Amino acid sequence: MKPLINPFTFAQSLIQDRGSWTVAVIETSIFWPPQIQAVEYEGKNFILMPYEEAQGVPTPTLPAIALKADSYNLSAGAAKKVILEFASALAWLEGGKLEIVHWTGGDRPRSMGVMRNNGISNYLDPEHIPQYLGENARTALAFFREGISLENPFYSFFSLYKAFTVAISDAKNRGAWMNANKGILDNHLAIKRLRELEVDGRDVGEYLYSECRHAIAHADKEPFVNPDQSEDLIEISKNLPLIRSYVELALEESFGIKRLKTIYKEHLYELDGFRGVVDSEVYAILKAGGVLDRDLTINIPDNLRFVARREQHFYVLEPFNADTYALTKGGIILNFKSANELIELRIYLDFLNEKLRFDPLHDFNITSNRSNQSAISYEIDALEFKRCILSNGVLEVWDSNHRLGCTEAYIPINAMVNFRYFDDQINELKGMLK
Repeated sequence: MKPLINPFTFAQSLIQDRGSWTVAVIETSIFWPPQIQAVEYEGKNFILMPYEEAQGVPTPTLPAIALKADSYNLSAGAAKKVILEFASALAWLEGGKLEIVHWTGGDRPRSMGVMRNNGISNYLDPEHIPQYLGENARTALAFFREGISLENPFYSFFSLYKAFTVAISDAKNRGAWMNANKGILDNHLAIKRLRELEVDGRDVGEYLYSECRHAIAHADKEPFVNPDQSEDLIEISKNLPLIRSYVELALEESFGIKRLKTIYKEHLYELDGFRGVVDSEVYAILKAGGVLDRDLTINIPDNLRFVARREQHFYVLEPFNADTYALTKGGIILNFKSANELIELRIYLDFLNEKLRFDPLHDFNITSNRSNQSAISYEIDALEFKRCILSNGVLEVWDSNHRLGCTEAYIPINAMVNFRYFDDQINELKGMLK
């Protein structure tokens, strides 16, 4: 799926195709979109189907994940495998339960069932979903998804520990690894449980293996857990945040599958495609916070596109070419001008802090030229673009095929967006086009 296609309207077009559909009916704690949404994952288009109540039908349907298997020459069994892999990656991304409770299919995608729990979000953002993983990484994610989806704390712990063993394959080193990495735990419930164990003088690695994992798996010798003993239920439940945190850290270290909090903390994606605009020596100087006092060769592609995006909505302005630049401490300010010279736009490549900076109030200028239909249409596009950014949108910079960088969502400070102004201006301009 192309990144500048509305994922909701695209999904509507996909489900019109008759064929061999495989559908995983799910129960989830992930905030799920309330309308069908297409998500591209490893070159395949998956359809997220919402919880639905149909008039005259007494039983509402569960959310589901659908894939048109014959579009990718997949058998029903192979389609189930890739749906499960997608589900595991999605559970990792969102950090919530995603349990397949039934499989169905047919010539059109249809769900079924009654839902026990669900959260709804206007849009599920697939931006950082882990893709193209090795088999061991996929297996670890599968156990992770199972572990955070199961409601039985004993089985939940056991599945999470299995994910840990896949990530840390050296059995003799697992306890030592836990003890060595307890200082980087960052979940408050995990840290609280760790402190309780340390007060009792427990070796956390040995405890989680012998008195939890081993006690759940075996009942032929002490210690073992008894499902009817409330003390055992409470103790294992208290350990779930701790083992989950260890699993997440282990998957990051062993397979490079970053947690969402790590991705946002590093925010390397903001300047991902811009690091090559200067040579490595210049980049190292800027990254260290240096200031250059000489002319540079800056490799900025021509005919760039600027995209304002908020959830599934996006507005594109193109084409733009770099006009001038200025050097600052740790970064470069780039000035762009549209090909029709109606828009001037400025961005700041802050290499020191790994930030793409853009302020729509100060870095975006529209020259109004209402002498022809093309200029009027472009001004409408520019106003919709600016309104989107001001409405907590993000700015993305694209070349012909790739996103070079993006900002964080824009949050106006001590200001409110005058939507009526934008509506009046856009409606006035649209009236000139008639």
